[in-house]
Amino acid sequence: MGKRRFQLLLILLFILFTVISCKNDDDDDSGSDEDPTPEPPVGTWIDYDTGLMWQKEIVDNCYGLYYTWDLAVGYCDSLELAGFSDWRLPTISELRSLVRGCEVTMTGGACGVMDECADYDCRDDACSGCNLKNDTENKYYWPNDLKGESFTDNVYWSITEEINNASFVWTLGFIIANIESEEKENTLGYALTTRCVRTTTDEI
Repeated sequence: MGKRRFQLLLILLFILFTVISCKNDDDDDSGSDEDPTPEPPVGTWIDYDTGLMWQKEIVDNCYGLYYTWDLAVGYCDSLELAGFSDWRLPTISELRSLVRGCEVTMTGGACGVMDECADYDCRDDACSGCNLKNDTENKYYWPNDLKGESFTDNVYWSITEEINNASFVWTLGFIIANIESEEKENTLGYALTTRCVRTTTDEI
């Protein structure tokens, strides 16, 4: 009788060991099978740190289609891209979240201009940005996945108006990552352009 009990005990221990081993294997597999960061929809780039989806490639601006702020706002409001129609012109702080490699105008950098401080007095020397890059393949201070216009400074409109002077708004130029106040009507004809954004926080 004792021998039979011992055999049963061995069988039970074997079954228990097998169950535990299988469970551990499943846990390992589930960890290795986790989905990688999903690919953004075609024509877009997602910053998973901010939850913002950006227009990846912008429309050729060589004819000045979006040189004025009102046209830029209208363009983003009417944009349909990747199945979404809730695109908009970004705020200056959202544009700053795209800056890479220029610490003074990156989010949290020394430049005082942001959504919460949009008066002209908020602009300081740090807002002048950084030196021109020597790398012709990667000459802009933004994520490598973004595409811009050729032969321009890639200066983008924001929706953020200058406080106390609503005829001016804040812009960010990615060739030196500088933040400037520009007239909405752009009477000087400067090569200002547009990159639209939408919020994806609830989708990712």
